[in-house]
Amino acid sequence: MKVAEQNQEQQDPECICKGNWRAIIAETEPLLDKKFRDREGKVFILYGVVHGSDDYFYGLLPVEEGKAVLLSCVCSIESYGYTLMANN
Repeated sequence: MKVAEQNQEQQDPECICKGNWRAIIAETEPLLDKKFRDREGKVFILYGVVHGSDDYFYGLLPVEEGKAVLLSCVCSIESYGYTLMANN
């Protein structure tokens, strides 16, 4: 465990945030509620970061019909073929 993580846990013993959770949230916050377009042209809104049992995921909801999409936070959203739309 890194020294910064140990210090954070000592400061906040109730914190359940492990690993790089806080860094992922800090990077994702400016993108919340922003629209992304996939390779097929379908538009999604980033609704948040989802904590799964084995990974953290970006949560995307389609603007129109469809199912939510979860993308591992191991890579950027763009690496999955989603492009941040300019008119956000």
